[in-house]
Amino acid sequence: MKLFRLAILSSYLSYLSKNKKQALKFINLGIFLCIFAISTAGISFFIEKKISDKQNQLLYLQIDDKDYSRLKSSFQTAMDTYQNLLLIEERYRVEKEYLAQSEIEAQLQTDIDFFGSYIYANSFSIKEMFTDKEFLDFVDPEGEDIKYIIELLETSWDEYEVE
Repeated sequence: MKLFRLAILSSYLSYLSKNKKQALKFINLGIFLCIFAISTAGISFFIEKKISDKQNQLLYLQIDDKDYSRLKSSFQTAMDTYQNLLLIEERYRVEKEYLAQSEIEAQLQTDIDFFGSYIYANSFSIKEMFTDKEFLDFVDPEGEDIKYIIELLETSWDEYEVE
């Protein structure tokens, strides 16, 4: 097998020595194809890297868009629920007010029955509000926030409006 390879190599070299112009063309063609392959691979790698970066950016944008759409739909659901609760409370209030003003129900219900539940519910939030240290610091007349608000009012409004 080694002899066969050696024979092929010697015949190739003898062929080259006879036809130097063809051999140089063949070698130049080989060099050109190698350079062409290397440059094509480099360009391909560079472009593929840019495409990969763009795909990553697109993926992040799609994920953000999906998160925003979920947030928007949950916010819309919460707003719809809040509006329904306001409508229900308004209907309940109107019904109670009507019953409190009618002559028959006036004998059975008083204003305390109508306003009692609102006063009771708000008393808890008022109690929490006046035990909150941040709120008390905010409404402190000697606090920085109140002084800043008073300065703003004095510069933008007349004196009798500020008082």
